[in-house]
Amino acid sequence: MKIIKLNTFFAFCLAWLTTFTFASFSHSLMILIGLAQIDAQLTISDIFYHFVADWWGMLASYGVIIAVALCLAFLCVPLVKHFIFKRTSSTLLRIFAGGTVMALVLFAMQPILGVTLIAGARTPIGFILQINAGIMGGWLFAYLYSKYGRIITR
Repeated sequence: MKIIKLNTFFAFCLAWLTTFTFASFSHSLMILIGLAQIDAQLTISDIFYHFVADWWGMLASYGVIIAVALCLAFLCVPLVKHFIFKRTSSTLLRIFAGGTVMALVLFAMQPILGVTLIAGARTPIGFILQINAGIMGGWLFAYLYSKYGRIITR
């Protein structure tokens, strides 16, 4: 008998949502820090609105880009493991793939679109925060996939 506890698509969706949310919030945080450095007066409601508006506003563009990039990265992990890193754990490769693909996305936006769309990634700290968002998504996907994504045969 075959039982599917949690399918891979659901694990991917949660990983994407985590990556995008952390990337969006990191972007917003870097913008708000920049505003604070020029003595902009922000209320708590302004800050909350900024986080929510950025998340919603970037969903159709940056969110889709992240989804496609993560999908390609996670699909490549078994091939990379089979042909290059045979002794490396799939979990570690998925975590690395999440961070690497975020860096590639940010690097690719400049020459393809002629502009860095993610203003929060223009500083080294902002760039690292974006990569960390990918690492978190990669870790979550690796965890969920290893626990629930496979078909369990009894």
